[in-house]
Amino acid sequence: AQAVVAKELKKTLAYSTASQIGYMMLAIGIGGMGLQFAVGYAAGLFHFMNHAIFKAAAFMAAGAVIHACETRFMNEMGGLGTKMKFTFATMLISVLALSGVPPFSGFWSKDAILLVTWEAGQFWLYLIAAVTAALTFIYSLKIVGWVFLGRKSAHVTKLEDEGMRIHEARPIMYVPYVALGVITIVIGVLGPLVEQTLGSFLGSSLVLATTVQEAALPTDLHYLS
Repeated sequence: AQAVVAKELKKTLAYSTASQIGYMMLAIGIGGMGLQFAVGYAAGLFHFMNHAIFKAAAFMAAGAVIHACETRFMNEMGGLGTKMKFTFATMLISVLALSGVPPFSGFWSKDAILLVTWEAGQFWLYLIAAVTAALTFIYSLKIVGWVFLGRKSAHVTKLEDEGMRIHEARPIMYVPYVALGVITIVIGVLGPLVEQTLGSFLGSSLVLATTVQEAALPTDLHYLS
């Protein structure tokens, strides 16, 4: 909810990070409540991996915007979509993935977490997670609308009147976050395959670890397992 009302660009992204960590812990916790721990763990880890990529892209793009506009407040930006096209495209991809919009990577991992929660019979936790996803989409739209779309703010107009030309960051800055945006799309396209591979690997690893642990127990303690 704080991300919905925040005006600072990076602070909004930071609040979002706290929310997504909650999503990851939800998956692991729900998985641990039943016999599908590997499924929950895989969903949480998958979202962790996806989030690391698209949120890194979003933060770097935000840094480029703040540097260009000389302000950290979104209401002092506006109209940057045509001036910073690579940054705009990257931020759009990142927030769509963050919001769980298909076919971007975040859709698959969020869907996996919601599915685990539903199958565990935790209706109220499922409802909270769904509402959280809706709030994520709201503040993602706010970021795109305030920063890149709509009219220029008075601050941007003032900078231009003073002779400053707001423009795209140098390649050394935008190439890394554009590359992360492309990876987000690739993972989104291959999402089911990545999720299945990760789940199979974790499932076999957890079974092996449990077998080794039980084998290491003294014979008279096996009844405790």
